Amino acid sequence: MSQHRTEIPAHWTPVQEAAYLTVHEYGSKALAPLVGKSQRYLDNEVNPDAEPAKLGLDDAVAIQHATRDYRILHAMGQTLGHACVQVADLSGVSDVQLLDSILEWDVDIGQTKAAIREALEDGDVSEEEYRRIEKEVFEDFARELAVLQRLRSLREQKKARNTNRVPHRERTRG
Repeated sequence: MSQHRTEIPAHWTPVQEAAYLTVHEYGSKALAPLVGKSQRYLDNEVNPDAEPAKLGLDDAVAIQHATRDYRILHAMGQTLGHACVQVADLSGVSDVQLLDSILEWDVDIGQTKAAIREALEDGDVSEEEYRRIEKEVFEDFARELAVLQRLRSLREQKKARNTNRVPHRERTRG
């Protein structure tokens, strides 16, 4: 882990802070060649006070791919009033496995509702209860999105099969 500023200037946005911390906690020296930059240029791109270099969107994506650290994405989502949830890859699952996933999702939703009920029983939601509920909700949402993504994949596979079919020609009588 590389050394980085512990004090982030107050005028930096959450996205700027996330980019800076992602690069410097990973280590700009190690990261720079992975994203096709010099260390100095990358350091300048993620420092909002440095001119003229600014981090572009494609570079932000490359940094997140290389580091597997998605705080830039999450900071963008939070800034724009959106939530970002990682979606599981169900593309290789069978229909039965997909159904099992849907059933597990139902169990998860039940656990979420139970956690909400427990939190509301005393009329006060503690920090621990809130974090548990938040975790449950995001896990439910991620599972729901994974199922939706798999169903979309099945639909697209069917479209591709239908597009690749050679139409049957009618026989002509002679």
